[in-house]
Amino acid sequence: MRHLLALTILSLTININGTAQKSTWKSIDMIDTIAGYTYALDKVASYKYGPGNIFDNNLKTCWIAGNSVIYLRVPQYNRVLNIFNGYGKSPALYRQNDRVKKLKISFYLGVQPEGHVSEIATEYYLYDPHITQVVEFEDVMGIRHINLLDSMFEDQLILIAAFDNFARDIGYEVNEVQPIIKIEIINTFPGTKYRDICISELFFSDKYILYNPETNKTVIDTLYINEEENSLIAQLNTGKKQVLYANKDEDIWLSEISNDKEWVIIMTMEAESRGKGLSSFKLINTKANKVVNDDLQKSLGKSIEAMYFEYRDSVLFVLCIETPIPEEHLVKLAYHQY
Repeated sequence: MRHLLALTILSLTININGTAQKSTWKSIDMIDTIAGYTYALDKVASYKYGPGNIFDNNLKTCWIAGNSVIYLRVPQYNRVLNIFNGYGKSPALYRQNDRVKKLKISFYLGVQPEGHVSEIATEYYLYDPHITQVVEFEDVMGIRHINLLDSMFEDQLILIAAFDNFARDIGYEVNEVQPIIKIEIINTFPGTKYRDICISELFFSDKYILYNPETNKTVIDTLYINEEENSLIAQLNTGKKQVLYANKDEDIWLSEISNDKEWVIIMTMEAESRGKGLSSFKLINTKANKVVNDDLQKSLGKSIEAMYFEYRDSVLFVLCIETPIPEEHLVKLAYHQY
């Protein structure tokens, strides 16, 4: 398995504007996508490889960013930005095109005036508390989880200043205030053939995409627990059996299986704590033959106590019960391989 992208937060600057000084407001029209995300661009580098490709849950499509800047509304309760850098269709195309080496994330509060919305866009006025986060990537394929700064979401002084300054400077009635980030590409890794700067996917904590660079065409007939060996077994259509999870020191129960048998949830408990210990939930992808709890929690930015499957319009989600404060979080599941 390839190493995931590593990032280093290089700098952080915070400065809250005083209310005595008049703010500079930037008005932008943000477009809603079918995927449920809202974005705005200052310019379009390619109409063939447009920004819609980074919201389609498909790592094999990409957005050619060029030198454009993208604004994204951060969904409620989301604190992690997940990025698949470069063109993910193949390792060859990844190397042939430019990839992001360094980017800057600028944080804003988007004040949305009452009634300032059309059929295709919503107008936001941006309040700038001067909070920035600079991130640098290693040049490897994979999904990287970037923890966004808590100060943007939890500092009530910023929120109060945004309301007060907007009422003083603009005067419209406020419908809502939403966190918005601006992503600027500062530097890139050069492609061997093309100079197109590519990003394949971008999502927040409301999605989880498992990237597996290895191709697995295994077809599973049934899944079951072998109680004698404390293991989860996949019975394949070839007649062979595959061990998906095993731990001789744990009791294992089969909790839920997705309709396509690509995802399964098991419950485990240390055998020595039988009858008095707490059970643990584990999410397993059968194609990758991998327990994904650690990676899922990085994508969420929170620990998970329990999880259950939920289908909405035939789309699979996992309902995560988070800790330490019990809170439900619905996450769309997707899996990609070559």
